[in-house]
Amino acid sequence: MPYNRFRQLLSLLYFVEDDENSTDKLHKIRPVLEALTENFQKAYRPGENICIDESLVPWKGRLHFKQFNPLKRSRFGIKLFVFCESKTGYVYDIETYVGNENDTNYVNKGIGKSGSVVKRLLGDLSGQGRSLHIDNWYTSPLLCKQLVDEKTNVCGTVRINRKYMPKV
Repeated sequence: MPYNRFRQLLSLLYFVEDDENSTDKLHKIRPVLEALTENFQKAYRPGENICIDESLVPWKGRLHFKQFNPLKRSRFGIKLFVFCESKTGYVYDIETYVGNENDTNYVNKGIGKSGSVVKRLLGDLSGQGRSLHIDNWYTSPLLCKQLVDEKTNVCGTVRINRKYMPKV
């Protein structure tokens, strides 16, 4: 396809009409993201070992929720929370981080924002005897207790100064 034809088609590509009243920062692509994750979940069920981690999609354009991480190879980008199967790396669910919103829909105030991300991404797979592998940003004693009570095993590193950590 010639470059000019591609640019013309790209300029005519719209997912949703402009809506000035929407508070959702992803309202233009939300239907596409939801359809994509719905198809991910229909196509494959993860096995016993699953993991949740964050990922940075490179992006240098203008965006309100663009993140900067000096430790990553591509320092600027869009932060995603990704729920994958450990064995195959199959992505089961994705959540886009759109900034510090007043997120009051925590499952429990004690588990914090990182714990609420884990609970949202686990969704219907919680309580089925799977083993969840997470890093130290997500791991907290209260979250681990909740997940173990729901019959989900947890394995992860932990920060020694984490709130509610037992004294050694």
